[in-house]
Amino acid sequence: MEQIVKAFTGIFMALLLSFTGIGLINISIQEKNADEFINCVASQWEASNFMLSEDTLSANIPEGYDYAISTEKAVSKGNGQVSYALIKMKYTTRVPILGIRAEKEISRSLR
Repeated sequence: MEQIVKAFTGIFMALLLSFTGIGLINISIQEKNADEFINCVASQWEASNFMLSEDTLSANIPEGYDYAISTEKAVSKGNGQVSYALIKMKYTTRVPILGIRAEKEISRSLR
């Protein structure tokens, strides 16, 4: 009887550690994808001289990702050109097996 309890406890612990490990890897991949996406969007926005709107930038969001992009521009008073810009993105990371959700926000500063 003792061996049966130890066997089931061992299987339970192995499954728990496996699901936790898979969840951590999944979150890491989701954060990497979000970081790469905001870098791509930031470079497009900077290349357009900050002329693209938030709707245009949000149109590039891949299907199945719930990214929310917001932008801010600081225009210098003297010549009217954009001297500083900030792009922010909110996204949700999930571990579907364990039911864990977390909202995160990343930003990039552009000049």
